[in-house]
Formats: sequence, structure tokens, C-alpha cells
Amino acid sequence: MRKLPAWLVLLFPVVVTIAVSAQSGSLLYENGVYCPGYCHDGWQINQGLAVSDSFVLTKDSRVTGFDFWAWEFPGDRVLRVQWSITSSEFGGIVYGSGSVPVSHDGFIALNEWGFDIDKVTVFGLNVALPSGTYWLNLQNATDEQHLAVFWDENSGGGCHSLGCPSLASENQLGTIPSETFDIQGTNLSDEESGGNDSNSRTGLLWGPVLIGLAATLRRFVL
Repeated sequence: MRKLPAWLVLLFPVVVTIAVSAQSGSLLYENGVYCPGYCHDGWQINQGLAVSDSFVLTKDSRVTGFDFWAWEFPGDRVLRVQWSITSSEFGGIVYGSGSVPVSHDGFIALNEWGFDIDKVTVFGLNVALPSGTYWLNLQNATDEQHLAVFWDENSGGGCHSLGCPSLASENQLGTIPSETFDIQGTNLSDEESGGNDSNSRTGLLWGPVLIGLAATLRRFVL
């Protein structure tokens, strides 16, 4: 096995990050960001507990993914999460649902309670929705250490989207403060016009780059 050149080692995480961003889509809704000043609590989304947060789409859209900020025990990592998008908290019309592997779980900070705060990314969804208010429901998260996973509460701190901070509910307690998350996707009007989906074009451009990078890695590994 030959040693990888330094430029290739440095380029690889950049290419992966851009490729992930291209696949997850544009920002459709953002409910604030994680910040130690907004860090009040975390609400469990596994071991029988679930959390539901509202979000607003201002245009007819296709949801392709979402990010949420999770509290995890040090060194732990979320592997999968069960999600659904519905017309009301935990129910009503189900527009999309599934149990999917997370696309990325990246460490952000260590909070005051000793938990890792990780940004968890999920993409690969395909949920077409008219403009309106919906609910993102998260539950049955699985992790490497088989421990509790919590959805970070930020009470909408730093949010800028229409409809934020979200309404939120926990399946046993009822109404709770809102959580840290965003919704990714594309505008359906852009898809129909075929001219404005920059992320799709970015994905097409980066496809050959990823193939070339894989071929280069193979030459050094073999």
C-alpha cells in the first residue's frame, strides 16, 4: 500500500462535505441553531419516546432531507432514526415516513450537562408538499452504544423562517419548547421550470469528481 499524498488527504473531506450538501438540497425551513446560550434541555427520541415539531413551507416544495441537533453520550453516534411528516402532531395525514440511516453525524460541542451535541443529517427523502404547515416527528433513534438519544431544545433561538419557533410536543408529556432542526429540499416551481435547481446541477458536476477521486484512491490502496 502506497502512502496517500497530502493533497489527497486534505481534499477528500471537502469533496464529501460538498457532495452531501448537494444531495440534501436547499434550506426550506430553519428553526434556529444550536448555541450554548439556547441550550435548555433535550428530549428523548428513542426507547419509546418521540418528539414532534411543526414547520412551515412558504412554497410548494419537495422535502429531500433534514438536519437535527442531538444530545448523545460522549463518543456515541446516531445510526438510524424513524421519521414522519404529518398534518398534525404525531398524526393526521402522513405525507411521508421511514426509518433511515443517518447521512452524517458530526460533533459540534460538549454541553454543560456533559453530553456531546452532534449535528445529524438525513437525506434521500422524496416528499412533495404544497405550501403550508406540517409536523416533523422523530422517534426510535438507534445509536452505537444503545443509549438514550435526545433532540436538542433551543426554543427557536436564532430562527429566521416564517412560522418559527415551531410548536412542539412530546408523546407522553404533551406541549414542550421547540427543537433545533432545519428542513432541506427544492421548490417544485424550480423543478418544473428546470432552470433554477442549483443543487441538482452541483450534484451532476461533482459526480465525475467523486468517480475520479475513487479511482485515484484505488491506485494508492492496491
